[in-house]
Amino acid sequence: MDKSADHTLYEATDVNVLSKQLRSKVTFSGYEKLIGSILLLNLGFLLVRPQAILPVLSDAKITVALFLISFAFWLKRSQKTWHRETLIILGLLLFHAGMIFFSRYIWNNFVINTGVAASAWFDIIQYLFCFLFPLLVYLTCCDQFKRLTSLLIFAGAFIGIYAITHSGRGPAGFLGDENDCGLMLVFLLPYPLFALPLGKNILRKLLILTTAAIIVAGIIATNSRGTFVGLVCTLGFVFLHSRNKGLLITLALVGFLAAVPFIPHEYIDRMKTIKQTDQGTAQTRFEYWGTALRAWSDPRNTIQGVGLNNIPWRLHQYQGAEFGLTREGMGGRQVHSMHIQIIADLGLIGVALLGYLVFRSIAGNNRSRREIHLAEKALRSLTIRYKAIQSSNELIINQNSPVGENDFFLRQIISFQKEATFMLAFFNCLNASWIALLVSGSFISVLYYPTLWMIIIISLAAQIYWKETRQILGQSLELSQELLPNN
Repeated sequence: MDKSADHTLYEATDVNVLSKQLRSKVTFSGYEKLIGSILLLNLGFLLVRPQAILPVLSDAKITVALFLISFAFWLKRSQKTWHRETLIILGLLLFHAGMIFFSRYIWNNFVINTGVAASAWFDIIQYLFCFLFPLLVYLTCCDQFKRLTSLLIFAGAFIGIYAITHSGRGPAGFLGDENDCGLMLVFLLPYPLFALPLGKNILRKLLILTTAAIIVAGIIATNSRGTFVGLVCTLGFVFLHSRNKGLLITLALVGFLAAVPFIPHEYIDRMKTIKQTDQGTAQTRFEYWGTALRAWSDPRNTIQGVGLNNIPWRLHQYQGAEFGLTREGMGGRQVHSMHIQIIADLGLIGVALLGYLVFRSIAGNNRSRREIHLAEKALRSLTIRYKAIQSSNELIINQNSPVGENDFFLRQIISFQKEATFMLAFFNCLNASWIALLVSGSFISVLYYPTLWMIIIISLAAQIYWKETRQILGQSLELSQELLPNN
């Protein structure tokens, strides 16, 4: 066999392999679709909690079955779970498991309420192993991320409608409080906003726009000032990173003018009190934060914290003298801030580890965004060159032409622009959700809810997907330059 034949065979082999790999990053098999439907249904039960609305779902043990199936699926692919982020989380949980055991059976001076701490520990373990780790090993192609986005948009619409019709409260569990429900709605709002320009037709765009309006209405229904601050910051981020700023401005103006007559005066009056930090619940929050920080600054608690969800059971030890006498004591109450909660409960160890995870997650999302911008530029350049060759009739479709043989492969690479555009929007959604969580979470204790852990794991899954896809796409673009004739 001569060298030209060797080269042609080499190219054909590369094309077949890369084409298969690239296709695997776009869509998935029927089996994967079935498993994915179960995993997403499981996550949907966690987020919207339909079993709290229809007890028959709980009685039928559907949630237990979904747990077990999801966990079994994770076990089958558990080797794909172990990354730096997951190991850090599990290491932190292992450390606190040791604290709980030591305090319960040896010396009860670290964790006072070991029952509450153990409950919080098992909640996080459940989130990870029954919901999030299965998703981490499942989210391996763009279509799977699209299905996840559709679920999050649906969850936002469902929770929004429930909040509107239930005085700002969500379904039971971690959504039962107005503030918690509001944070979840702000957390989910970026997904319909970034998905709006990607809608395939007018009807889909209208559905997505309606969902966004429902979520905003639900946020208003919660009457939560902390949520409002998060909403403003999240919308600002969405605007800065949107490719359709004109459309967003137009929709915002039209939506605002249409909504003003329906916004309750009580909501407007309450939002005006945001700056009044020396009275009401704002003053109470500052007092709780100060007391929690005093508990943390105690040398006995500074390094490891007071234990999972234990700061409510320590506040009475550090509260002012007036509490319990002329004012109701702080004992048993939450500190109303995820950040203060992390400092007090987890100490410097938790602050360092979770702070690193947050930084690494946001930085990884931003790095992926920059890489996608470069990939889009290369894909546009390839598209222009391909069309120019087509228009000049240089693209000869026959069995003896490398370009003709691999025309499908070239079209496949070019069509990946849609996937790149979607993933760019998805990474924007993730960082917007981070903004919502970090800002609104400043005023709400949500450390032991699934929100924080979900955004860490889904961001990790998206980054792993893009890292693998970038390598395949880079090789495909390099090979495409060889397949196209020189100008």
